[in-house]
Amino acid sequence: GCTIGDNCLIGINATIMDGAIIGNNCIVAGHSIVTEGAVFPDNSIIAGVPAKVVKTRDSGEANKGNAEWYFQNALRYARGEDVQT
Repeated sequence: GCTIGDNCLIGINATIMDGAIIGNNCIVAGHSIVTEGAVFPDNSIIAGVPAKVVKTRDSGEANKGNAEWYFQNALRYARGEDVQT
């Protein structure tokens, strides 16, 4: 399997292959492909095919907030409520 750190947001249809390691507070863009054995440090914004670090965040707090917003939006969607954009 792969290892995904705490407070990460994995975008829709992203593929994370066997042996990949994604650090804490990372964002993986939708439709990205994280190749087998790839390692990404904490606070990375990861995108592409194959995925690579496109930016590094200064603080994991923003990522944590974004992940929480995304999660709450998913719950609203599951309940049939309007989602926030």
